Amino acid sequence: MPYVNLGIILAMAGIVYSRVCEPDYDEEKLKQPKDITEYIKRLSEIVYNRWKNKDDLRLKEFKDVNYVKRPRRVYYDTDGILETQVQNFKICNKCSGVNTIESKSDRGYHIFAITIPRDACPNCIDEGYKLYKNASSHYTNVYLQDRVNDEYYSK
Repeated sequence: MPYVNLGIILAMAGIVYSRVCEPDYDEEKLKQPKDITEYIKRLSEIVYNRWKNKDDLRLKEFKDVNYVKRPRRVYYDTDGILETQVQNFKICNKCSGVNTIESKSDRGYHIFAITIPRDACPNCIDEGYKLYKNASSHYTNVYLQDRVNDEYYSK
C-alpha cells in the first residue's frame, strides 16, 4: 500500500489534525542515509561553483567552437519506441544560440526541430528561420519553435 500523508489530507479538509498519529509511521525507516545527504551536499557545491564560474568555463571549454553536438538514444518503454537523436547547440557570444534536434525513430519517423531561444540575438533568429525554410524534404516533419515571438511552425 502506498504511503499516504494523513495530515495533509486532513488539512485539505479543514480538520484539526495536531494529535493524529500516522499508522505504521516510523521516522527511522524514512530517514535519508547520511552518505546520500553528504553526496548531495558535495554535488550541489560542485554545480554551484560551476555556475559561479560559467563565463570562465565557457571560454575554456568552447573557445573557437561554433557548435556542440550531442548524440543520444532514447527508449520509450511505455510505447516500445527507440529514438536516435543528434542535438546541435550553436555557441553564440550574444545569446543562448539556436538549438536543433534531428531525430529518427524505429517507427520510420525522421524529424528536424529548431528552437530559437527566448534571448536570441537577430543573427540566431535569422539562422533559425533559414534552417526551417531550407530543411530537406526527406524529413517526415520539420518544426520551428520561436520563443522570442512565441510562435510555432510545422511542415
